[in-house]
Amino acid sequence: KNFNSPYKAQNVGDFWRRWHISLSTWLKDYLYIPLGGNKKGKLMANVNLMTTMLLGGLWHGASWQFVIWGGLNGLGIVVYKYWRKISPWEKSNHRLMIIWRIALTFCFITFTRVWFRSESMETVNLIFFQIANSFKFHLIPQILVSYYPIFLMMLFGYVLHWLPYALKDKIQGLFIQSPLIIKMFISAIVVFIIFQSLSSELQPFVYFQF
Repeated sequence: KNFNSPYKAQNVGDFWRRWHISLSTWLKDYLYIPLGGNKKGKLMANVNLMTTMLLGGLWHGASWQFVIWGGLNGLGIVVYKYWRKISPWEKSNHRLMIIWRIALTFCFITFTRVWFRSESMETVNLIFFQIANSFKFHLIPQILVSYYPIFLMMLFGYVLHWLPYALKDKIQGLFIQSPLIIKMFISAIVVFIIFQSLSSELQPFVYFQF
């Protein structure tokens, strides 16, 4: 599992334990630990963490966007490490608190991706200018209606993402134990759905460019 339901994460550190696990493990084993890890005190541990995330951002490309993206994620982890010590709600398992932590983490990660997905700093500035000065809320219903198949597919993806692990394992087990003809039929349906969801120009997996 290289992506372990990352949008269930309740903090930035948890997100990076779930997102692109092979990369996160590599950064830990070959950057964070060789730099000293947490063996030289909390301050140096935070410095090593920030250095690791900055270099992890730079690994994606030699541009300020990736450096800032990596730095923001590192800062998010460091801030959370201090926040959890003083937060009266951190250990609460109330459903509303869990939803709040997940939503806050999701918003922060999405915020940092403005730098990750922008081709230049000019694009970053343009996006934030548009959000702050001309968001055009009145176009939201029109966009939802015009692109409803895409949003339905996204909703379907989120539902699958949020299914309990036990249910996912049960479904996987049923598929494995099913007759070959059933497996072929389900696979054909999946291929058909993927084919139908392709745009006119195929969008490659984001990590293929790195």
